[in-house]
Amino acid sequence: LTASRLYDEDGIPLGVMGVSRDITRIKQDQEDLRASEERYRDLFENATDLIQSVDADGSFQYVNTAWRNTLGYTEAEVKNLVLADVVHPDHRTEFMDRFKRVMDGQEVGPITTVFLASDGREVVLEGSTNLRKVEGKSVATRSIFRDITRVQQARRQVLEHEAKLRALFESSE
Repeated sequence: LTASRLYDEDGIPLGVMGVSRDITRIKQDQEDLRASEERYRDLFENATDLIQSVDADGSFQYVNTAWRNTLGYTEAEVKNLVLADVVHPDHRTEFMDRFKRVMDGQEVGPITTVFLASDGREVVLEGSTNLRKVEGKSVATRSIFRDITRVQQARRQVLEHEAKLRALFESSE
């Protein structure tokens, strides 16, 4: 609502002129948008997969709670990290090559890599990444990873056990 006083030529008040606009729809749209954002934020923050968004220079734009908890970094630490800081040195060249290809708009398929947790622990990840564009310009990657460290360890143990059994069987013949 906007209102103005109206005066005659002698400065005597004649009345008030007002203009109003119904903003019910705008307010409802704003509330709907806020609720939608809250739903998505809740979804991402409570996902068990590691979710990250990394901008073109390798800085983290976003990581979810599972990412921070799995890798042991605080929100403050993440702000000072770049992608190369968390990728294991043995996987860094290949991973950063894939990152560049995604930023160039190429598909890279499924990814298996190793990140380093804040305590130096190796975390084996499997997932996918894709490109986020704004007005046709590549601005960031979006990635979702699953921690498969325990699965990989279990596979190694099974293979080792099979090898021992095979050796035992072959030596008993």
